[in-house]
Amino acid sequence: MCVLLLIVLAAYVVPPVATIWGVAAFVALIMRWAAFRAARKGRKSRLASSPRVAYAVLFVPWLLALLPYERELRLGLVLLPFALLIAAAVVCAGDRLAARAGLAALVREGVSPDRLPWVARKAGRRTSEIGEDQSRPELPYDSLECFVGAGRDVWGPARINIPLKPKDSEESVREFGEADLLRRVGRALNELGRGAREITDPLPGFSMTEVAGLPSALWLGRTREAKVELPELRGRGRRSPSSRPDRRYLRAQCISWSGQVVVSVFVHAALEAGELRLTVRPHVMTPLYNELRVAAAPANKRGLGLFCWLTVQSLLDAATGPVVLWRLAARLGEKTEGRAEEVDPVSLRDRYSTEEVTDMHQSDDARRHVVLMQSCVFRTVDTYLDELGVDTAAYERQVTAVMTNIQVFGDNNAPIQNIAGSNISNVGQDSKAQGGK
Repeated sequence: MCVLLLIVLAAYVVPPVATIWGVAAFVALIMRWAAFRAARKGRKSRLASSPRVAYAVLFVPWLLALLPYERELRLGLVLLPFALLIAAAVVCAGDRLAARAGLAALVREGVSPDRLPWVARKAGRRTSEIGEDQSRPELPYDSLECFVGAGRDVWGPARINIPLKPKDSEESVREFGEADLLRRVGRALNELGRGAREITDPLPGFSMTEVAGLPSALWLGRTREAKVELPELRGRGRRSPSSRPDRRYLRAQCISWSGQVVVSVFVHAALEAGELRLTVRPHVMTPLYNELRVAAAPANKRGLGLFCWLTVQSLLDAATGPVVLWRLAARLGEKTEGRAEEVDPVSLRDRYSTEEVTDMHQSDDARRHVVLMQSCVFRTVDTYLDELGVDTAAYERQVTAVMTNIQVFGDNNAPIQNIAGSNISNVGQDSKAQGGK
């Protein structure tokens, strides 16, 4: 808007000069469009035989400045493009300074959807609505069996079937539901490394919550409804979860490396046909690309460094507008395929993250955090089932196989029969690549 006002101001101050340059720019754009349009149809345009002819039109005002006219008119023809470029650069510099101040506030105080700087009232309401939708206790999964937004580095899920047989033939197994089991696991994860007798630090940035995992198509349908209802997180108890599209998950999350590495472990329990099906799905949110990691760098510039950065970037911003318009004239009227609709919801954090953790220490931390939380889940389930009178011998063998997979293959993806012996059964391990690995 400010750039358009500058053009109007130039037309008001020096009408003849602005008219000459405006006509020259308009004719050049028309000739460039006509040349490319004719080239797409396989013939030559009568208006311009080649797109390069349009460049010659832009030099006409400078050639007119060589003619013996009034000195002010000739000087205006020479300097007007540069004056507009400098004025636009000053406007862009002010915009970048305002954005830099807002970025510095976000870096210093942390990002909050309700405290974004200089947000209009309408945009603020929209931002708040988006923030509320993003914080809903529902998490969609895509066709690759990955939770959207939980990370691109997805470990294969550990699936363990536990027959609910009593360890004492004279006593029966006490009744329990999936909510009771997940509640017990959640308490154990929350106390991991936080006991009075612990000599180590707890997991960094640890948090725990319950979410409803559901197909992405169902999630999209629900979020687009006028009135969105809260999901049911009470679980199924001892009832079968079959044919239910949404399932209750316990999500344990660990944040490290200033948010660059986020480890999430999703735990689900299902009771059906006299068995307990325990599913653990680890996800690792990988670091952002290097180009995005330095987004906060301008907030730290001072003095001469800030001046040089501001000058160069503002000039580039001012030159971008004419260049975009010049390229648009070449593509105007070109038949382009419509933008492909995303089949599944898209996480911007995942989209701009690396496919896997490439740093050695970050990879070690991510693997260690997964093992710590997953081991705590397995240990707690073993203890809980033993207290209920369940024979956990088969469960312990399956857990041993899963942990052996991690030590040998690096994650849950491995052919278990080749590791722990052919007598291990009822452990589902996916050997397929997941999450872009």
